[in-house]
Amino acid sequence: MAVQRDESLSARSVWIEPIVPLVPQVIECSAIENLCAHVYPSPTYFWRLQPDQDVETLFGHFCHALSRLIYQQPHLAGSLRQDERGAFSVEIPPAPNAGTRLYFRDLSTDELFPTFDQLERNGFPFADGQNDGLRKLAPDPFPSSEAGDPVIVQQLSHVHGGLILVSSYTHLVGDLVQAIQLGVSWARHTRDVIAAAMHGRSPAIVPEQIPRALLDRTRMLPLTEAPKDLAELRKKSESLPNWSLIDPADPEATLEDMRNFMPKALLSASEQSRESDLRKPTVGIWRFSLSDRMALHQAAQQAAPSGVNLSSIDVLTAFIWKQFFLAKYSVDGPVDKDAVQHQSTLIYAGDVRSRLDPALPRAYMGAAVDFFRVTLPGSNFATKTSFEDQAKQLTAIALAIRQSNSSWDRDQFMTMLELSMHTPCVPGFVPRGPMEMLTTDHTRAAPLLSADWGPGLGRSLAFREPYLGRVCPAGEATLLPFYENGDVEVMISGESIALSRLRANKEMQQWSTCRFVRYNVVDEAWSTHARGTKL
Repeated sequence: MAVQRDESLSARSVWIEPIVPLVPQVIECSAIENLCAHVYPSPTYFWRLQPDQDVETLFGHFCHALSRLIYQQPHLAGSLRQDERGAFSVEIPPAPNAGTRLYFRDLSTDELFPTFDQLERNGFPFADGQNDGLRKLAPDPFPSSEAGDPVIVQQLSHVHGGLILVSSYTHLVGDLVQAIQLGVSWARHTRDVIAAAMHGRSPAIVPEQIPRALLDRTRMLPLTEAPKDLAELRKKSESLPNWSLIDPADPEATLEDMRNFMPKALLSASEQSRESDLRKPTVGIWRFSLSDRMALHQAAQQAAPSGVNLSSIDVLTAFIWKQFFLAKYSVDGPVDKDAVQHQSTLIYAGDVRSRLDPALPRAYMGAAVDFFRVTLPGSNFATKTSFEDQAKQLTAIALAIRQSNSSWDRDQFMTMLELSMHTPCVPGFVPRGPMEMLTTDHTRAAPLLSADWGPGLGRSLAFREPYLGRVCPAGEATLLPFYENGDVEVMISGESIALSRLRANKEMQQWSTCRFVRYNVVDEAWSTHARGTKL
């Protein structure tokens, strides 16, 4: 029988003001933040509930803790503004307009939505919100980092047997450090609020605000003399080999560069008729156990030159890059001969706080990242059959990644920031392509998985970072935070055909476990319900 429900009764939101009114101010986003993608990274947490737990009370605790958090980190209580160039800032208005919304959705009685057990059994398949069917776990509509949008967007959802928190923040105010500070601080405040309530007292005194030095974007907003015209800006930008100036006088050139930014996967003759479906972007997650990851690392390290130390992340990144290359260019056999003759480029985001002069604090909250680039001949990825040859191949790729880490040019980075302050529009630069894959290392965000949210919640059972409000990239790998046992999961997005081949890849099967690829767990919940109604 059909199940009907009133959506308006299952979803609501609460306006949360800081525990103490904030001083109104405008925070100018830095040059590097204005170059960041207009997206909301969305760390997501999962907790199993006991049958006797009161979700409404827990929701109240989350609200109280969020009120303390946005006082402690004032920029989280603001909204985005843009100037005539398109450059962003964060406006913190006077009370009561400073704050944020905490959304709540009760899906616990929705028989067409998966239970917590179903989600856990299927690897918590929350990756893009649309193709996995779990879009109800995030607010709708979801913001896109435009003027008027909030800095953070949070939703707590009650599913049968558990709670799920999607904690999104705009990339225009920070990078992974911001994500860690938001998640760990909210967990600590929630833990304090719950503990205080259990003992019948108020939480500790008002938390101390983060030091202004950790929010000061002056260093990332270099003041230099503006180029006298666009021609001079073009000439100066030629010194930036890894960045392309967006020329408003030639928009077609920019569009053409973007169309060719990520090379497409090769298709066989039989696959050509299904090209539109096979090229649709999708996403999956693979889990690498500590033992398998260490075995890969050991094999690559043994083949490395004497005195060269490769990190486990170097090796894991190299392994993923190699398998992704093979998935794109191996059609019914060896790697395509044309692909072998071309080059493949990996770009990875790296923290530059310690590389600046003087260095920024490790806990600096604004964005402080740059793109690092590695380019290798396609022949470096050709299929190898023996384990010894595979290890040597992996070592060569990992070594190139390790060496690229030490070739970062601080002067070029600062020049790019200086010029971006004077481009006719914002963003004024885009990374120069073509690029096979972008990788981001979020393994150091392990505190998000180990954070204790308090009695009745504890640690999150899993961590996801779904693509919300945007299309999955055609080539990206995100290394998710380490689990307590040393395992790590990698979220990989790309064309459907590439991920299908990746899932069938023997080396991927040998060294990792595929948790899911574009799996719609809602379909399973529907099927389970339909079978039940026929009994």
